Amino acid sequence: MLGQILLFCHTIYFVQLRLVALREYFMDVIQDKIVVVTDFKNGEMKICPYVLASRSNLNKANSILEIAKSQKRIYDICEIINSTPGFGIVIIMFSVLLHLTVTPYFLLTEIQKGGSTLFIVLQSCWVFVHCLKFYAIIDRCDVCQNEADKILDSVQRVLADYAEESPLKSALIRFAMQLSQCQIRFNTSGLFALDRSIFTSFVAAITTYLVVLIQMNNYQN
Repeated sequence: MLGQILLFCHTIYFVQLRLVALREYFMDVIQDKIVVVTDFKNGEMKICPYVLASRSNLNKANSILEIAKSQKRIYDICEIINSTPGFGIVIIMFSVLLHLTVTPYFLLTEIQKGGSTLFIVLQSCWVFVHCLKFYAIIDRCDVCQNEADKILDSVQRVLADYAEESPLKSALIRFAMQLSQCQIRFNTSGLFALDRSIFTSFVAAITTYLVVLIQMNNYQN
């Protein structure tokens, strides 16, 4: 189980690196400054600045389309990740939920009894390990999704600066539409999303189960 968690987090981390590189390359393409020489001497041929700018926009548009293809491939990879190890992640998440309910229950019960210090320390370590596994999966997925959202934000900010129609603006519009439709999100085979919003649900469920178990234990005693 631990090996599957490490493999899953490692895979998501590499997807995040690809997204970071893609966003940096996009900004490099957009921020490329065109140097136009307007003063020619010694009888050299003069080239109109708008011709250079037009070719530059066309080259940038082609680069944007290539970036869009790369983003689509990354999106397809994420869909494969969601479908392939999704069932295993479901088992891991429910296992973590079960352990984070049962282990704190025995820990609190032992503390009430004033039991063995070694047992209390051991149970506390297990609670920490299960919390760490839960945090590793959720945080890695959430950071990767935020990095994907940054690309869309960058495209929208750049698109707002272009008022005139051009091949570059058309490419940016297509890329923005693709990013809106092909959002990179992680889930467990469609059961629930793997992002930080799940923290609230898990904490509420664990707290409810703990309260019920403790009340039942006190009633029996």
